[in-house]
This record gives sequence, C-alpha cells and structure tokens, in this order.
Amino acid sequence: MTRVEVGEYDDLRGDQRLRSRAKDAVVRELADGSDAVLWLDDWLVDEKSFDVLGDGAGIEQLVVGRLVAETEKAYLFTQSDERDPDVDAPGTDWVPKSYARVYESPSGGADDVDDSVPQRGLDEFGVEW
Repeated sequence: MTRVEVGEYDDLRGDQRLRSRAKDAVVRELADGSDAVLWLDDWLVDEKSFDVLGDGAGIEQLVVGRLVAETEKAYLFTQSDERDPDVDAPGTDWVPKSYARVYESPSGGADDVDDSVPQRGLDEFGVEW
C-alpha cells in the first residue's frame, strides 16, 4: 500500500482504511512519540505475531512500532526495542505492502504532530464510567 506522513488529524480525513476511532489512535500514538503505526488487513492480523493496539472500532488492526526495512513489495516492521531485531523474533515480521499501510510522524518526530482530534470522550461531558 503506502506510507502516510501524519502531522495532524486532517492528514487522515480522506483515509478509507481507518474508522474515526482508529484515526484518533494513530494521531495520539504518533504525538506520544511512537515511530510508526501499522494498519493491517483483517486476515493479516491473525497471521502475524504483532500485539495490536486494542479491540473494536478498527483499532484491532493497528500495530505500534517502527519500520525497519522496506522492499518493493514488503515492509519489515518491529515492536522490538532492539536496534537490529531478529526477523524471527516475536513482534518482528515482514508484511506485504498490498495489505498494509504505515503511518509515520513528519521528519521532526512527535514534536511535529498536532494531537488534537475532533472526537471527545464522555469524560469531557462530565460522564463517568
């Protein structure tokens, strides 16, 4: 698929792969300093050894980590903190570009990501769980 540079929520408005909750999650993760967020097609989530961001509303297809390498047809993505992770280690795997999308912060990193999103939680309206 593609690599998408995300500096603000508006960079994701036309993205048909992500629901609004997933868009919020991508912006927040990048603003909090994550190197990249990987979106995977449903079937690929089950095939790979990644820990997904959460459950429901599309975030079960999101993986937080970093892009290690790229070929013409695939990304090597990892959730490992190791500088040069072993390809066979859990949380590190090749994913086909045709079923994945990488969201990254601009070259300046998290400081260049505006974390404001249009969605507001119920707690902002005084509702407690």
